[in-house]
Amino acid sequence: MYRAAGGISPPGQYNGSVSWALLLLSWLLMQPPAGPPAGALRLLEEGRAREAIPLLEEAARKEPDSAAIHFHLAYAYSLGGDDARAIEGFRRVLEIDSGIRAAKLNLAHLLLRGGKPPEARPLLEELLKEEPGD
Repeated sequence: MYRAAGGISPPGQYNGSVSWALLLLSWLLMQPPAGPPAGALRLLEEGRAREAIPLLEEAARKEPDSAAIHFHLAYAYSLGGDDARAIEGFRRVLEIDSGIRAAKLNLAHLLLRGGKPPEARPLLEELLKEEPGD
């Protein structure tokens, strides 16, 4: 490790006085919450939703409170033709974070497609209140 004369490191350099535990803790605190695995996202982009589902299910087991993972899992179910699981998934997303508009919109769409307009109506009304021009 580089040390300037007198044993003091240049500004911005680690000088040994900071414990590794504090450095590790600060690094961990700066990490963003876990999101969907990159491989699953790539499969979704390639139109291979059914192949992405097992990766997303595993990620959801590891991070049960990740709205992003559950959103992509519900989306994959929808693309894969499993509307019942997609509906359940988008409801889970909204339990975690009720402000995710895309989850409300996807859920409302699935409910309408499934012949459940009364269940979709409150979601659609909420969406209109949030963005009246949309």
